[in-house]
Amino acid sequence: MKEEAGRIYPDSSTYLLIQINEEGRVDHAEILSSTNETLAREALREFANARYVPGAIAGRKVKSELRVEVISNNAIGLLLKPAN
Repeated sequence: MKEEAGRIYPDSSTYLLIQINEEGRVDHAEILSSTNETLAREALREFANARYVPGAIAGRKVKSELRVEVISNNAIGLLLKPAN
């Protein structure tokens, strides 16, 4: 239920650091900061298990670093309320 989601994940912001190897796999992932630790752990798990296109310099695959901001915002819930 949409109303439940607002209670579980209030508006929050999470910053992650993802280090990707030459094969596009995650070597390291960490939470840099978050206003909601539960959401941060779930976001970290999803991003850490993803597969990425490796970085490239002059056509050569290289390790890369990705910084991600995950925002949880329940403003959409306001639009779903029935009109009076």
